Amino acid sequence: MRFMDGDENSAAEQKIFSANVFNLLKAGARTVTGAHHSPKRFENDWYMSLDNVLRGSGEIGGMASTVWGVKRIDKDTTRLYIQNIKPRDFDPCEPFVIEGRPHINECGDFSMWRLPGLAGDLEGYRPRGNNGGRPSTAASQTEQILTLHAQGVSNRKIGEQLGLSKDAVRRFLERHGKAEAVAQQ
Repeated sequence: MRFMDGDENSAAEQKIFSANVFNLLKAGARTVTGAHHSPKRFENDWYMSLDNVLRGSGEIGGMASTVWGVKRIDKDTTRLYIQNIKPRDFDPCEPFVIEGRPHINECGDFSMWRLPGLAGDLEGYRPRGNNGGRPSTAASQTEQILTLHAQGVSNRKIGEQLGLSKDAVRRFLERHGKAEAVAQQ
């Protein structure tokens, strides 16, 4: 909202902002990336949509080529749930979760906590009781799948052990460069 005049909730005034963004692209900008925050009510929502991820008029979501939603699901570890809300002209990856602490201090970057295809729905991260989010005893399915796969355990057995279908395990392994997963039953 810092780069526009007028009311952020007015579609007519948002159209002027949209025109300015499109003029940047016509002038040769390869991309225009905006960082935008959600309305305050998003704090209590456990799903993502254009309406609850983007503040202001729907014109903002209408002009965007793609929109990614980000929600912090654990304050202590700076764990972030990330989901593509609006893809245009591409197939987005499934939602994933990254973790900031302690990794940012140790290696200068976030660490993947749940790979695409294993993060599940945002609703599954709703705080329960006093532990804030999923139970801390839950082991990373990502690590478990990769470990069991490396040990030669079949996709069916991995799925049974983790409560996933064998096809979900196969798709996960295919996406992560484990080509032999296609032949494995």
